[in-house]
Amino acid sequence: MSPADRIIVPLDVSSEREAIALIDRLPQVNFWKVGLELFVSSGSGILTVLKERQKQVFLDLKFHDIPNTVAGACRAAARYGVDLVTIHAAAGSEALQAAQVAAEEGAIAPRTLRLN
Repeated sequence: MSPADRIIVPLDVSSEREAIALIDRLPQVNFWKVGLELFVSSGSGILTVLKERQKQVFLDLKFHDIPNTVAGACRAAARYGVDLVTIHAAAGSEALQAAQVAAEEGAIAPRTLRLN
């Protein structure tokens, strides 16, 4: 993994327009974080923009719910091709296991992301 792949830059802005402007200003960045504010304000469109530009995506929505709901959210996130999500461990081991299975089910292509 190259050093450029180890740095995740947050898109902590309130609109897709602002996010795209930041992405355009930093074309050398390979990995971007999409958090709650941007995702809620712009929807999944920003994920599509990033994947079309062949960027890696950390979807930081902090999933924490019952196992079935966490699994559904992870399955949906995997369909967008996101590379990393956050899941609160306080959701419990059953939710964490369900999340892993669901992410693998929803994945566009089988892959393993490693952050060393």
